[in-house]
Amino acid sequence: MNLTRNEGGGPGDDSGSGRRIIVVDDDHDVLFFVKAVLDRGGFAVSCAENGEQALEILAQGNYQLMLTDLNMPGMDGIELARRARALRPELTVIMGTGQLSPEVQQLAAAAGISAVFGKPFTYDKLLKCLRHLRLPPGTER
Repeated sequence: MNLTRNEGGGPGDDSGSGRRIIVVDDDHDVLFFVKAVLDRGGFAVSCAENGEQALEILAQGNYQLMLTDLNMPGMDGIELARRARALRPELTVIMGTGQLSPEVQQLAAAAGISAVFGKPFTYDKLLKCLRHLRLPPGTER
């Protein structure tokens, strides 16, 4: 399975009841897990392995949410959030990190990131975060 592109109908695909999410992480295991959870929750999911790839995907489609890692080679999650929100101001961004601290939370808030959560995370923690952001999962398949 190629996790770096939308498994649906491409950038213009409106599957997932209009709930399109892009997941950005340099760890393939995390991408696989998050994509599986969100697919099962009824979301249309695209994946990117780095910030540059994420910005290319965002430029081609309409996404409601971006879930990104903080620490990635090249562009980190905070810089990605700044650039993504400059490209798509309406985009909601959440970030996962293994380095959850008040400083990271302040930097994230300044970059327009709506929520920061610790890693590793569980299915329930991810869905709780989405519910808090008013992006409830659809009916599970």
